[in-house]
Amino acid sequence: MNANHAARLLIMSAYLYYRCDTNVIDDGEYDKLSLAVANNWDKLDPQLQWQLVDPDAIRATGSGILITQMGMNAALAWYRKKVRRNITGHRMDWIGPHPKFKCLYAVI
Repeated sequence: MNANHAARLLIMSAYLYYRCDTNVIDDGEYDKLSLAVANNWDKLDPQLQWQLVDPDAIRATGSGILITQMGMNAALAWYRKKVRRNITGHRMDWIGPHPKFKCLYAVI
């Protein structure tokens, strides 16, 4: 799997788990994604590195990851596709826009 794709799945999974109290993948799959992304840190796009903070942090936990509005929408669509229902009641405190990446973001 491409490192950038794995990083995006990791970000969406962290959002669903920490902000929506649900998941699409199990803990073992999440741990494998975390390890794969951390081990391929230098292959990640700069924005994904910024969102994931650092490789040691993602090995330890998914909280503290940054998510963009686009990432949140993608996570919700992913959940709808896999589970066939919507998530309601989630709220984000958006920060930004980031000066370099020009996107609003929130801390997971």
